[in-house]
Amino acid sequence: MKVNLQGRVALVTGAARGIGQAIADVLAENGATVIYSDKELAHAQAAAAMAPGGRAAGMAIDVTNEQQIGASVERIVQEHGKIDILINNAGVNTMEHRVTIEQFPRAEWDRLLSVDLTGVYLMSKAAAHPMLARNFGRIVNIASIVGLVPLRLQCAFAAAKAGVVNLTEAMALELGGRGVLVNCLAPGSIL
Repeated sequence: MKVNLQGRVALVTGAARGIGQAIADVLAENGATVIYSDKELAHAQAAAAMAPGGRAAGMAIDVTNEQQIGASVERIVQEHGKIDILINNAGVNTMEHRVTIEQFPRAEWDRLLSVDLTGVYLMSKAAAHPMLARNFGRIVNIASIVGLVPLRLQCAFAAAKAGVVNLTEAMALELGGRGVLVNCLAPGSIL
């Protein structure tokens, strides 16, 4: 991908590895200043240190912690003047609890929904404020094919990712007319 992102500021959640790191790297490679965020600061900083282009920083953001999210967004705006792009990539799934719904533990349900769906809501809510103030922003939510076509033994993940798909559509309707475009990607299985 080659686009001119010079002068743009991007925040990518779950950017310490996998899809998030790949997205953050491409944004940096195309000239954006990229904030690689992860729950673990050391992991975020390590990924940012390898970013192409040299305009990257690591930041600890737990997408389930509304206060930390608010403080982080505020800090990015103070340091960089804006947030142009938010990639809601942070996500979890379960390998230990691949069971049918009547056996699925409530604590695991809550964990998956808090990261995979509520985290998208909290991050988007916080980033929307500075974007709307400038009438410009791009939010991309990472869902999953499981949010479009559910798979067996993944009830919480399927519910969360289907929620992300519909949340994206609702956000697009609410924010698009005010300059903040919202889209969603639904990748397949990634190790």
